[in-house]
Amino acid sequence: MRSQIVNIILLAISIACCLPFISNGQVLYEGQIVDKNTELAVQGVTVRLLKENIAASTNLQGYFKLTSNNTQPNDTLIFSSVGYYSFKLPVSLYRENLFLLLHPRTTDLQEVGITNRKLKDLTLNKFVWADIAQDQDDRTQPFNAMYAFAKLFAAPNGNMVLKNIALGRRSFQDKNEVRPLIKNSPKTRFRLHLLTVNPATGGPGAVLFTKEVQLNDNATLIRVDLSKDAIVIADRQFYIAVEWLRIPFNELVRLNYAPKIRKVTKRRGVILEDVSEYSTTYQPALIGMRQRRGAISWTQNEKGKWIPYNTATRGRGLEIALSATVHH
Repeated sequence: MRSQIVNIILLAISIACCLPFISNGQVLYEGQIVDKNTELAVQGVTVRLLKENIAASTNLQGYFKLTSNNTQPNDTLIFSSVGYYSFKLPVSLYRENLFLLLHPRTTDLQEVGITNRKLKDLTLNKFVWADIAQDQDDRTQPFNAMYAFAKLFAAPNGNMVLKNIALGRRSFQDKNEVRPLIKNSPKTRFRLHLLTVNPATGGPGAVLFTKEVQLNDNATLIRVDLSKDAIVIADRQFYIAVEWLRIPFNELVRLNYAPKIRKVTKRRGVILEDVSEYSTTYQPALIGMRQRRGAISWTQNEKGKWIPYNTATRGRGLEIALSATVHH
């Protein structure tokens, strides 16, 4: 009898561990949904709990949040959208901050020719989901330049229209994090800059365009739409920079423990004790991909001076997950 009770308790604990974060009896399901083929965010996907019969929809970034007040361990999450195959996920298999690739239905559409030359979209410095998967901790890690980081882009020709910029984002806190975070929030603001190439240094030059971006969720794949800004890039080469805003809104305070000498013994030995220290860093944490040959990059220091960033040595092949799509 006692062994049966123990088994029931262990079963209940194992089920609880499989469920997402619970607060005051509520269970929060959240994540991001992108197209399997294009890896673009899918807006308007309906996310529904089958038995509880509650639903939510994805936003422009393909991100959703669904709060359950009465989740059953055998319930199922259903993801559905026009033009895509539906996907069912048992809640027991859900993992925090889900990233889901939705398969589109193939349709044969007759293309209407308007011009003799078909305009194309081209993604420069392209990265894919496999490059930024958060379970590949040996390949990716949080990247934070503190002030600004610029990456060189080279297009086939000039006079191209900049359509969007994509970034990979992840949490500062890794799976093996042992030092607790005192303050953490998915909300953050940062600036994107489009710059010319300085002919004298080869580094970032004059600023052509600036856009401030605010994130309100934990989406991993960030795509900033610039199609309405009508940005025409005259030169073939250009820089795109991410500027970290050192403001309280972006602060993340971390508690560290450092050994300090508490006492010196008569035999000149020392007795150590852990003393707490606080450090401040700034969001967002972008994903750094380990590449054999990283793109040419520069960092900006506190005085606003651009300094070459050697990805082969200083970053050990670490390249920021930053791409741009142009129309030509």
